[in-house]
Amino acid sequence: MSGRHWKDAEIEILKARYPHSSTAEVARLVKRKRRAVYQKARALGITKSDAYREKLYAELSLRLTESGRKTRFQPGLSPWNRGMNGLVISDNSRTTWFPPGHRPKNWVPIGTQIVDSYGYLRRKVRDDAPLGLSRRNWVHVHVSIWTERHGPVPAGHAVVFKNGDKTDIRIGNLELVSRTELMRRNTIHRYPEDVQRAIRSLGRLNRVIRENTEIQP
Repeated sequence: MSGRHWKDAEIEILKARYPHSSTAEVARLVKRKRRAVYQKARALGITKSDAYREKLYAELSLRLTESGRKTRFQPGLSPWNRGMNGLVISDNSRTTWFPPGHRPKNWVPIGTQIVDSYGYLRRKVRDDAPLGLSRRNWVHVHVSIWTERHGPVPAGHAVVFKNGDKTDIRIGNLELVSRTELMRRNTIHRYPEDVQRAIRSLGRLNRVIRENTEIQP
């Protein structure tokens, strides 16, 4: 039960094991759901160690190598601008061109994986996004895993983590929800567990009151 009180011994296990072990393993040790473990760790400011994240992403990289190849630009295909030396707007524009072979300092090869500022794992799958739109060269790995199994994400929906742990990218931990539902969840999850339960209880009470009011003559 995720709502029961955390004992001191359980918190000590959480502090000792959560940074270096999978959330599922910690959940088994304290006999709680993964989501409850993740939320308690977040409330206490406990995060996965850099060493654990690197190990996790290295293992993931090996599993995703083949799937990543499907999205790469295939040898033998001609890009739309083959043979062109650039679009000339004016003669003065030539002074701002990059020399052939130029790459920005932050360039990385296709297949590179990073953790963005929001804690999501992203993977570079292409290198031909329009200027100023380099983010299109990258995909969220958890979304890629979900779409490989279920197909494209419908408009107005998002792929989220069932237990809230962004490092747990197993297909069984991913689910599709509407943006409306996601907004509702994010609003509630900003609060402690006891407040979340109170909000849900209040919501159920309001529904009962509304339903009883609607059937009044």
